[in-house]
Amino acid sequence: MEFGTTPRIVGIDRLRERLRALLGGDSLVFRRFDRALRAGDPGRVAAAIDALALYPGELRREVEEALFAWLFDEPAARSLGRLDDRRPG
Repeated sequence: MEFGTTPRIVGIDRLRERLRALLGGDSLVFRRFDRALRAGDPGRVAAAIDALALYPGELRREVEEALFAWLFDEPAARSLGRLDDRRPG
């Protein structure tokens, strides 16, 4: 059975930049994602995703959208400006 998928090269740098734009480069959760992606460690990626539970729902959804858009090679749903007002203080 064929699924009609074609191989593609996936760049982690694009995902990291999307996450940096959403979360801010100095945020703890961005640094967790950054370390996890650089290490290629699925366990660390899962822990970073779990850490999003501490963030407002709208920001979590935007990060999830960015992850899925990157995974499925889709354009980001909207401009990813820094969302300082949505990060926990």
